Amino acid sequence: MVWMQAVVEKDLGNTAYKKKDFETAMKHYNKAVDLDSTNIIFRNNRAGEFSLYFFILYCDNASLCCCDTIDLASGGALAFGLLKI
Repeated sequence: MVWMQAVVEKDLGNTAYKKKDFETAMKHYNKAVDLDSTNIIFRNNRAGEFSLYFFILYCDNASLCCCDTIDLASGGALAFGLLKI
């Protein structure tokens, strides 16, 4: 029964995510993990959401952040492997 509640929370998180309501999505993903901490899907959704949520909250200029990363990596092998340059 707890697993079913966790699935409902995950689904609510997915719905909120699609609506770009990232704060609500995070709350639902956290609840899903709290209910079933052994499910890798719940943890994966939360990790992906946290990454996006953190990026939106803390990067005032997302394109500048990306360009800085590309500039830094463009001189090395990392750029060719990860950035497909």
